[in-house]
Amino acid sequence: MVRRMEEALIMLLTGGIIYFYFEILVRGYSHLSMFILGGVCFYLVGRLGNVILIGKGNILFRLTIVMLLSGIIITSLEFVTGVLVNITMGLRVWDYSQMEYNFMGQICLLYSMIWSLLGLPCVYFYGTIKRFVIDGEDET
Repeated sequence: MVRRMEEALIMLLTGGIIYFYFEILVRGYSHLSMFILGGVCFYLVGRLGNVILIGKGNILFRLTIVMLLSGIIITSLEFVTGVLVNITMGLRVWDYSQMEYNFMGQICLLYSMIWSLLGLPCVYFYGTIKRFVIDGEDET
């Protein structure tokens, strides 16, 4: 139980830090809510993706499922966070209302597709961190 909690904390912090600084690099700024959202997304997508990829069957099919689920998970969490942070709290951290195919200015089709693609590196880095940092396997 403690080991799982440690794993979750490491992954949440890793995902949060990576996404927070990625946003600063791309947009020039970020917000604490993006640190939290990035961490939760990294943990959920990475954990689920690694479970799917361990399975048997066609690898291309499994990668496609990981991408679809990544897009659904991240877009759903982005919507919930957007409603809470942007609409309810009025912080205006992001606004997709000028983008085509947006919903309430909180999510849009373009970014949902980007999140689907982002799922694959999340799964890879999650698995790498779990293998070499958490489980402590050597590269040899």
